[in-house]
Amino acid sequence: MLGQADILDILRSDGYDVGIRTLRYWRSVGLLPQLYHREYPEDILDTIKGLCNRFGRLVGDTVFVYTLEGHTFKVYRYIVEKPKELDGNFRLTLYTDKGIIIERRKNLDELLR
Repeated sequence: MLGQADILDILRSDGYDVGIRTLRYWRSVGLLPQLYHREYPEDILDTIKGLCNRFGRLVGDTVFVYTLEGHTFKVYRYIVEKPKELDGNFRLTLYTDKGIIIERRKNLDELLR
C-alpha cells in the first residue's frame, strides 16, 4: 500500500506534474477509487499514470508564455491565491524557465486572456 505522498513522489520522479488536488478531483468524479485507510494499492500507479497521460501535463510542458518588462518567460506552473481581506489582491506565483515570479494583482483579467 502507498500513501498519497508516496504516490506523488513516484509520479514526480517519473516526470509527471500532478498534485494532491488532482488526485482528490479524480476520486470525486470516480476516475480513482476511494482511499483505503489513507492509502492506495500499489497497482493504482498505472491507472494514475494513464490519467496523467490523458488529462495531465508532464513536468516541463509550457502552460503559457508571460511577458514582464520586455522579458519573455515560459510558465510551467502557476498558483493563484485568493485575495486576503486586508489588501484585496490576488497573489500569483509563476514557475518559469528563468525562476519564480511572485506578483500581487487586483484582478486576473489580463492574465486570463
